[in-house]
Amino acid sequence: IASIVRDQTSVALSFAKEVSQDHASLCQSVLCCSVSQGPPMAPPPPTAATTGLRVAITGSSSGLGLEFARQYAGLGARVYALCRTPAKALELKALAESSDGAVTLHAHDQDSSESCADVADEFAKVAVDILINNAGVGGSPGARSAISDFSQDGQQFGAINYEAWAATMNTNVLGVMRTVEALTPSLLLSPHPRLVHVAGVFGSVTNQVRVGESSPDMPERAGKAGYFIYRTSKAAGNMLAKMLDVELAPQGVASLALHPGGVQTRLTEQLGAYQGSITPDVSVGNMLNLIDQMDVTQGLQYLMHDGRKLQW
Repeated sequence: IASIVRDQTSVALSFAKEVSQDHASLCQSVLCCSVSQGPPMAPPPPTAATTGLRVAITGSSSGLGLEFARQYAGLGARVYALCRTPAKALELKALAESSDGAVTLHAHDQDSSESCADVADEFAKVAVDILINNAGVGGSPGARSAISDFSQDGQQFGAINYEAWAATMNTNVLGVMRTVEALTPSLLLSPHPRLVHVAGVFGSVTNQVRVGESSPDMPERAGKAGYFIYRTSKAAGNMLAKMLDVELAPQGVASLALHPGGVQTRLTEQLGAYQGSITPDVSVGNMLNLIDQMDVTQGLQYLMHDGRKLQW
């Protein structure tokens, strides 16, 4: 009898495991590629207390940055919302006006050394617990335009726009460095400083594959040609994230690089087959959970918003 019970138990566990794996695969498809399986479930709330946390977010006027600001403010954090032109950030201004002082807007253009120097002066005596490097551009010549930002214009072999390439590297790589240098003194005023990079899978050398092949870490994602400018800028950004971890971990700063998934924002309208398939609130909610778990002893990790590891 005991043998029969063990056999039946083994079969049941095996079946449950297969069902679980199928369910996980389905969830990953829904979260990370352009399929329509109904709206994904909202993520669970962050596990760690966020009340009183001081969070600085770049590129906070729209998309993921705005959603980071909204969710952190809703959880009781003090939010410093950085963006190029606060006067034009109407949704962000409305959030700030309804936040009872929890959200404030700050001018910040990471393309400009002068602007970042002004940010450094403004925050010289302000402690920041979490810095989220979210600001960036998509690489096309119209990188300042939300409509064409992620188009292939100027990014295809044989038709590269080198001026746009230089401008994109200035924003996505040099701009991040300017920002981190400006705000590191503020991070070091925190007892548990955290540095977060919204990195994206396009920066993974391993996961850029030939057309028709599947990415090693994301089988649901097919290889796609082009996007030379954006991809190289994000790969350089990953190296920057690694070197910043080497530099700042000895000072107690924990680092994390995150891929938000295929998110429905105005900046993904031109992505074609990789059209956003999850909403910003789901993506950001998942990323908040991962940020809550950051620990300087773990070293820099490169993760999907749902916790899956990405290869560099």
